[in-house]
Amino acid sequence: MTSRRSTRMASKKSTDAHPSSDPAQEPAQLAPIAFAEALPGLQRKIEHKRQQSSETEIAKELLETAETAQELATPGLPPLQSKTEHKRQQSSETEVAQQLLEVAAGIIEGVSANLVKDGVLNLDEVSNLETAAKETVEVIKSIAKFVKEHEGWDVQAVSFSRMRNKHLLRLGVSTLHTVTCKAFAGFLLEMEREASKEVQNAMAIWDPNPLGESIAVWEKHAGGGTEACSGLVVNQFIYSLIVFCHPLDRSSNVFPELTLAKAGNSPASFINNDKRKATFLTGSTDYGVITLQWDRPHLTEEAEEVTTLLSASTLSDVLNARRHMKKDSNLVIIEVKNPNEPLRAHIPQAVGEAMAGIEVVKKMKLTSNHSLSFALTNGRQWIFGAINESADSMDYACYLTETLSAPSFSIEAQSKALFFWAILTLFFSKATSSGATLCSGLRGVASTKENLQR
Repeated sequence: MTSRRSTRMASKKSTDAHPSSDPAQEPAQLAPIAFAEALPGLQRKIEHKRQQSSETEIAKELLETAETAQELATPGLPPLQSKTEHKRQQSSETEVAQQLLEVAAGIIEGVSANLVKDGVLNLDEVSNLETAAKETVEVIKSIAKFVKEHEGWDVQAVSFSRMRNKHLLRLGVSTLHTVTCKAFAGFLLEMEREASKEVQNAMAIWDPNPLGESIAVWEKHAGGGTEACSGLVVNQFIYSLIVFCHPLDRSSNVFPELTLAKAGNSPASFINNDKRKATFLTGSTDYGVITLQWDRPHLTEEAEEVTTLLSASTLSDVLNARRHMKKDSNLVIIEVKNPNEPLRAHIPQAVGEAMAGIEVVKKMKLTSNHSLSFALTNGRQWIFGAINESADSMDYACYLTETLSAPSFSIEAQSKALFFWAILTLFFSKATSSGATLCSGLRGVASTKENLQR
């Protein structure tokens, strides 16, 4: 492996190749440039080593590479890895992994600090990078601590947006049960027949035309084909939901970009002691919608509690405020995607967000039913789903619809489905959560299975 001396010489050549306009510019300000130029060579060494070495040797090589990168990123600072070469050779894979995480944290901190040093780059992008770097460092440190305390465990940390079927399988979702468009339409009719009289009356007088007209306007005038454009359309559905709930003395409250699991201090953790496996999920969902009982005669008295509720930015804060209000409620998670991407490709993310929501509810001991309903949409297409954790194991049953879109599944039908997903627990059995009720109903009409173990 390249010695540190030769690495420092490479670093010096790199900085000489890019002279600063200011002769007095500190070397630390050039560190990110040196780091970027050295990185391809380091990556080639890693790949070459990967083809020849065992996993343990790879980890040790990565550790030395990370130390070299740290020197480039933070020149003049003492290395984070202070153990002797002999100790490195004797380290277990768990120790090496934990050390790697610590070194990575140091690299991120160093590069971030250099970019903002003395206001050299006074840009929003750099400020955002600094904030993201601090959050990333907290994540890495917390995972490193867990790795150190759990020798020999299989540990992974995954952001919602990076979830794939393999992660669902790892978490205990082995099968996705799918409901056809026709079966789901029949399911919604049955739900409407079983709903309370007040819901039936509200459905009878609800006019879907304003919703269709507003969506048509946005689709005609909003350009870009981005996730933000999808959000403009989804907002119309949510507004329709809020209006629909008013005659029912219910209030649907919307929390955009709701943090479900905060990286670093409170990720959603899935710990399997029997299999010595741990998975941490982090991130936010596009919309969290919580629908509450709304006692109109006491509206003024509840105003302060509602203000506290609406000021929440994390799911745990939302649920804690709701608990103090002592109101029956229902939660649905809505994930919005770009209309130019296949919607079903994002099912693992939506399911992962729902699973994280269940973990938050479990930790707060709000209910004995570990279930949650969710929706995945791009504004034009919808997938409605519900997930339920088994009472006697860490396995999950997940039910979801086909991709629903007009004309086979009209905008009116899409909106009614969202209504039921949002208000279900308030007008049906009080003994079960909405997710459990939906899982039970969808189980009876699901027709196909996707086995994730293939």
